[in-house]
Parts: sequence; C-alpha cells; structure tokens
Amino acid sequence: MNAYQNYVFDLYGTLVDVWTDEECPETWEAFARYLSLSGMPTQGETLRDRYIALCAMEQEKVDRKEA
Repeated sequence: MNAYQNYVFDLYGTLVDVWTDEECPETWEAFARYLSLSGMPTQGETLRDRYIALCAMEQEKVDRKEA
C-alpha cells in the first residue's frame, strides 16, 4: 500500500523546477492524446492556439491594471 494518497505537482517551478517547451508540437500532441483518452477529443494545434489566446487575454488584463 502506498504511503500517500495524493500527490501535488506545480509545473511552473514553485514546488518542482521543470521546463516545458511550449513551442514544441510534440508537447501539444501528447497533451491532446491524453485529453482524447480522457473523453475530450482535440488536436495539439487547437490546444496550443487556445493557450496562446488565453495567455494574451490574461496579459491584456495585467496591462490594463498597470496603466
């Protein structure tokens, strides 16, 4: 039996220092495969485009607050 029932990972360096190449198509395709197997069929390029759009929206919010 495992000593732990839950594991927490932070993928952007707070708890674990990792590096994700967000420009790598294989990264997005692997994530798309995972989501598809989990019941959300999608394409890597679609995920990447949506991610970039969401990042831009969040950056606009930050920029408006700083102005």
